[in-house]
Amino acid sequence: MMRVISISYVWIILGIFLIFLCIVALRLGFKASYLTETDIIMHYSAIYLENERAEGRAAQLTDCYALAGTKMLERMEVICAPKNMAPYRYVIGFWGQLMQFSRSLNKDIVPRT
Repeated sequence: MMRVISISYVWIILGIFLIFLCIVALRLGFKASYLTETDIIMHYSAIYLENERAEGRAAQLTDCYALAGTKMLERMEVICAPKNMAPYRYVIGFWGQLMQFSRSLNKDIVPRT
C-alpha cells in the first residue's frame, strides 16, 4: 500500500518565509561588503551640498568629515560643519541607511564662567 504524504499549509508558509529571509540577508550582506566608507561619506556630503546651495550658501566637500559609530548598529556619523552655522549630523547604519539626522549647535553641559 502506498502512503500519501501531505504537507500542512503552515509548513509551506514557513518555508516561503525562510526563503524570503535568506534572500534579504544575502542582499544586505552583498550591500554591506561592497559599500565603502568613502561611498557613504560622499553620498551624505552631496546631500549637504544640495541643502546648502538651496539655501543660497557656498559650501564645500571639505566641510564634511566622519567619525566611527559609538552605539550599537551605527557604522559612522558624517558631520558637515559650514562656517558660522549649525552642523549637519548624519548617523549612518551598517548598510548605508540614514538612522538619524540632526542640525543644531552643541550645548555645553558645564556652564562656563
